[in-house]
Amino acid sequence: MNPLIAQGLIGGASQLLGIGLNQQGNQQQMAQQQQLMQQQFQNQQALNLQGQQIQQQNWDYTNYGNQVKHMENAGLNVGLMYGMGGGGGQSMGSGGGGSAAGGNAPQNTNPQVMGIMADAALKAAQMDLTKAQADKIRKETPTSGNLGDTGLANTAADTALKNMNTANAKIQNEIGTRSLEDVLTTIKANADKAQSEQRSALVKANIDEKTQKSVEQKIDAEAINEAFKLGVMKSQIKLNDAQINNLAEQVRIGKFNANTNAEYQSLDRVAGNQLLELIGKIKSMFGMQDSNINQIK
Repeated sequence: MNPLIAQGLIGGASQLLGIGLNQQGNQQQMAQQQQLMQQQFQNQQALNLQGQQIQQQNWDYTNYGNQVKHMENAGLNVGLMYGMGGGGGQSMGSGGGGSAAGGNAPQNTNPQVMGIMADAALKAAQMDLTKAQADKIRKETPTSGNLGDTGLANTAADTALKNMNTANAKIQNEIGTRSLEDVLTTIKANADKAQSEQRSALVKANIDEKTQKSVEQKIDAEAINEAFKLGVMKSQIKLNDAQINNLAEQVRIGKFNANTNAEYQSLDRVAGNQLLELIGKIKSMFGMQDSNINQIK
């Protein structure tokens, strides 16, 4: 995955996690607030009941019956109670039991706590990404040969191909003075030299056999394509580069068929025979099967 995209996804996930945690905190705060309100209501009810009981006791204590008893105990004439304007029972207070203290649930909006939680989530996501990238690299890293084998193999192949193409370019400049056999023989010799160079380099680099074979096939394919190009040029067969490349590929993989090949069918009889002769020589020179092609149009 692209690191920038992965970092963006991690950042977005961290923000979403922060929002989710904040919502969860708000829900917890609301639940706590409801519990506190319920507790306050219950406390207020208890205080109201207590106030009513105190009020009843005061009324009973100050009523006429108790006033008469107090005057008699004091040796006073009960009639004085009426002259003094004695009243009936009095209750003290308004009958309320006071007010129960309310409370607020703690706010879950501490930015420091939220920042720590979001940072922890981000680090966890980054660790997962790092592990995934390491696993990917481990799977794609060759387990055979020395470190850097792939780069050494490519360098060896590129160097060998460059040297071979440079040598073949000299043949093209001298094609007017060379025979077809000389042209093909020299191309094959240049290919063999390139194979020897790359093989020596790959063996020193401890490259596995499969990789060596792949490089050899790449050099052979380039050499065969060059043999067709210069062979067609020497024989003055009218084919363009695209036709030559397609023809060379079909011959190289063993899929050439004179009855169906468009490049061959586009030629007249003389040119067709020249092309079949060229194909036979190239296949024989590079050790391909069915080197004798005698299917004449």
